[in-house]
Amino acid sequence: MTSINIVPAGNQLYEVEVSDDTGTSRHEVGIPDRLLAELDLADVAVQDVVRVAVEFLVEREGRDRLAREIDLGSATERYPELVEQLTSGSRVRPSRQTPPPGLHDAEPDEPTGDRRLVAEVEQEQRSGEASRPFPHR
Repeated sequence: MTSINIVPAGNQLYEVEVSDDTGTSRHEVGIPDRLLAELDLADVAVQDVVRVAVEFLVEREGRDRLAREIDLGSATERYPELVEQLTSGSRVRPSRQTPPPGLHDAEPDEPTGDRRLVAEVEQEQRSGEASRPFPHR
């Protein structure tokens, strides 16, 4: 079984470690902003895009044959079917920057996310019904 560990290393640059039963390899994967825009992936978690792309490349080339430096812009040109994998939507999830389900229904002036939680806790504290500690970051 192949495992992939992804660590951000800079602006759209990721250090990727790929391990399987035969060993481990390390790669530097770059993903150009233009690729995210062209494929309409701006609202997708970039690490998921990197993971899907690396999984695809490992399946095609093998872990031990992957280049040390991988440019996903070039990879999508070399493998047009990689574009289909990335845009299918079934393997990548929306970015954490998008609101979680249920928060889309909030009224325009109503707080959402962390602000909603803070407002709830402050309201509980004012009313003397504080049942949970104030969240710390």
